[in-house]
Amino acid sequence: MRRVEEERRSVDSPEGPSGRTASFYGRSLIWPHAVLVGIAIALLLAYWVRFQLLTFHEQSFATQEFSRLFDLNGEANIPSWYSCLLWQIAALRAFVLSRTDFGRTGGVPNRFFWIGLAATALLLSLDEAAQIHEMIGAIADRYGMLLPVYSWIPFGTAFAVLLAVAFGRFILGLQHVVALTILASGFIFVLGAIGFESLGALVELGSLGDFPLGITWDQAVGLEEKCEMLGIILFGFALALQRRKTNVRYRDLGLSATPQGDKAAHAPPNAPNASGWEAPE
Repeated sequence: MRRVEEERRSVDSPEGPSGRTASFYGRSLIWPHAVLVGIAIALLLAYWVRFQLLTFHEQSFATQEFSRLFDLNGEANIPSWYSCLLWQIAALRAFVLSRTDFGRTGGVPNRFFWIGLAATALLLSLDEAAQIHEMIGAIADRYGMLLPVYSWIPFGTAFAVLLAVAFGRFILGLQHVVALTILASGFIFVLGAIGFESLGALVELGSLGDFPLGITWDQAVGLEEKCEMLGIILFGFALALQRRKTNVRYRDLGLSATPQGDKAAHAPPNAPNASGWEAPE
């Protein structure tokens, strides 16, 4: 009984879990995101198989459909669906943090920043599914906005700058490892979504003769999409890390999340379960 109580105190302490318990929580945080990265790599391999089929085999209806299904440069297919799912996972995690963070940044409650990040993730999920940025580019082209890159890229760049201004101070105020992880995820995502997209546009529109370092169009598309997926996964990892660093537990996908102090105040004694959560009476 004493050993059980010591382990419970270790997990519930403000400093967070320690020793073997910390090792368990570290593994439980890393392995789901390793699986997400593995799925992204598998989609890249499927894209390579698609390229081989289209290059070295006679094209048929089946190969064309397989190509569409795993085309990283296409829409309404498995890679697009996976990116939408990653954004939705990130949105849910940000929403959970909005229910448990009662601090303030510059006089503004932190929960508003978390809600803003959740809304942004949902918006980007919608954009991935509905191709909103492509629509913006088509409208800009229709009204004569001729640029050496895709017409939506200036709007996307302005949107990224707006997010940096709106959330920069809040993110820098988080714990260092969380802040650095979020900044790294943003850099990787923008590198793919705007950097490689701009490079591809310069090549496609004739402003640039060829890709640097001898990479092909398909390789550039693969790099672009992998940067986007890895950036989203890293952002989700940062949100999970923030939850762990603040020692927050939640149930029911976070919809009944309770701060640790409230949990300790309302939980009945001697009622641990496998997850370490004691349900309130």
